[in-house]
Parts: sequence; structure tokens; C-alpha cells
Amino acid sequence: MKLIYIVVFLVLVAVIEAAKGKLKYPGSCKTTKLVKFAEKCGCLVTPGANHLLVKDPKTGVTLTVIPHTTKENPTCQNIINILNGRCT
Repeated sequence: MKLIYIVVFLVLVAVIEAAKGKLKYPGSCKTTKLVKFAEKCGCLVTPGANHLLVKDPKTGVTLTVIPHTTKENPTCQNIINILNGRCT
């Protein structure tokens, strides 16, 4: 019986640890959060006229763009999905 409790505990710890480093929609729909996350995972963030470009530093390929004013909408959700997929 103790073994079951230990296994359940370890699974819960693993799930919590995995969720810590990810962006979440809509709570992470702030430009500063998105930029910090992208920079933390090694992406290159360069300014543009109305957006910030997030690029792969090795290839220079643009991964996504972050608007200067981010709203809680599907665009933000797509940016979060791209950054989470790239960085976690």
C-alpha cells in the first residue's frame, strides 16, 4: 500500500515540475513575460516597427512575432504554443 502512495506522489511531483517552466494562456499574455521566456530559452529577440521578432539564434529563422501590445486572444495563444513547443 505504501508503494502506491509513493508512486502517486512521484507522478504528482513530476507533473508539477513539468508545468512550472511553461507559459499559460491567458495568464502569460503580457509582452514582457513572453519576451523574458523567449530570451531565457535562448531565442534571439529583435525589435521591429510594431512587433518583436523571435528568432532561432543558430539559423536566424523567425519563430514567431510578439506584438508590442499583447492581448488575450488566439494570437497570444498561438505565440504561447510556439514558445512552449520550442523551449520546454
